[in-house]
Amino acid sequence: MEDIMTNYFQTYHNQSNWPPIKKPENRVIEKLENTFLRTIQLDYIQLDNHLMDALNSRKSSKEMRVSKTLDALKLGTLLKWSIGMFEDRRMFPSAGELYTIKCLVAIKDLGGVKSGLYEYIPEHHRIAWLGEYQELKKAFVQEDIDFNVCLVLGSDLDRACQHYGERGYRFSLLEAGHMMQNIMLVASTLELAVAPIGGFKDDVANELSTHENFKSMYLVPIGEYID
Repeated sequence: MEDIMTNYFQTYHNQSNWPPIKKPENRVIEKLENTFLRTIQLDYIQLDNHLMDALNSRKSSKEMRVSKTLDALKLGTLLKWSIGMFEDRRMFPSAGELYTIKCLVAIKDLGGVKSGLYEYIPEHHRIAWLGEYQELKKAFVQEDIDFNVCLVLGSDLDRACQHYGERGYRFSLLEAGHMMQNIMLVASTLELAVAPIGGFKDDVANELSTHENFKSMYLVPIGEYID
């Protein structure tokens, strides 16, 4: 039974690889006029200014370039407060506290750090050397994105589904989404440009990991915005 379940989510993941972009011939915007719907006007209170600023300034843009000020300290700060640990707690939820999403760090141009491929180890707030830098632009559909560092969020789907069966695949996607939102909020505070890229060439991105069953969910280039 486990083999059949494994085949289901593995087959879906492989078949949903990045296809050619298909644009609809006509875009139809439907306006729903539910005049019969009863509504209640809601009020709200202001939140902490720092949180409000982070939420309001959060944005994604592929219009970025290599930053001259992005260094190991800024990268460490980004990773620590978005996907790291503080007082034995992670910064985002995970079903069953399994934390199946790994973060690879492809460093192309970062002050004080050798270019190469690393894996982030949140328990010790370190990056572990995996090998020489491999050009990630080949994995992008839009190949003119320039960056200092690119994070690769991915999951070992077999491990993810050992506990929850096929639903573990959903949980992996949700976990990657939680991580991505944190990354964007912290990046906005650090005035870094980030782009959450979910459409990419899977076969290129998946080859980066030494884990046999690693499946990439997000590519996250980091640099500075082009004004």
